[in-house]
Amino acid sequence: MEHLRKFGEICKNHYEKVILSLVLIALAWAVVYLYLAGEQEAAKAGQIPTVWKRAQAKPFKPLDLKPTQKAEENLKVHLDLGLPHHLFNPVEWRKLPDGRNTPIRLGTEVGVNSVKIEKITPLYFIMSLDRVNMSGTRPGYEIGITAESAEKENERKRKGTLAYLDERKAYVVGGSTNYYMLREVKGPPEAPTELVFELTDVSGRISLAKDKPYRRPDGFAADFKYPAENKTFTNQRVGATVNFGGDDYKIVAISQTEVVFSARLNEKKHIVKYQPVP
Repeated sequence: MEHLRKFGEICKNHYEKVILSLVLIALAWAVVYLYLAGEQEAAKAGQIPTVWKRAQAKPFKPLDLKPTQKAEENLKVHLDLGLPHHLFNPVEWRKLPDGRNTPIRLGTEVGVNSVKIEKITPLYFIMSLDRVNMSGTRPGYEIGITAESAEKENERKRKGTLAYLDERKAYVVGGSTNYYMLREVKGPPEAPTELVFELTDVSGRISLAKDKPYRRPDGFAADFKYPAENKTFTNQRVGATVNFGGDDYKIVAISQTEVVFSARLNEKKHIVKYQPVP
């Protein structure tokens, strides 16, 4: 009994330490328990398969949309409300410069769209051998150069120049300065059968003879009519300005098949096709 009484006194006097010891023991047990439980869970996880085989699903059958597409096509309505249809707008009447009134039913009665191309003519750059000049210390060859496509009329006229072998000479085409050089004289110098030149604006060499000038197309000229005002335009070049129905248009391009006009007011391009009469 004495021992129990002393133990009770000790617990009474040091109960804080007793409680702390119990708490520490409980915590230690909890740590051990959690560790053992974690080992067990890890062992269970190792038994789970890591690769799963997917079930092969049966592919869906493609939907047949043809009936729907056909129905959609049948529902489409193509409406053309432009000229010559006048569902919402009355026929326009326009007064011409000569005082006549004309109805605009198709849109091609007046203006640039009514222009008729009559003819398109190629314009050539021509080099010709005019004669041989033997009066100097070495043979010279009088060459005629014609630039039909030049913008200015005085530049289109034939110009003569004297060519010597291996001597560089300048010539002007359309305001641009180019150069030529006589590289070879075939046949007797006083009566050559062929002259071979190099030109800066041509790749490779070109040749000409007394009866065989060198010709290359450099552009086109166009003849056309404006029936609404009974106007005729001949030999029109790129850069020229013409007037249709009181509006100015500049010719910006000419090819074998068409003429392109640019309106002065808004720079809108209008292409007029050339349809030669068989």
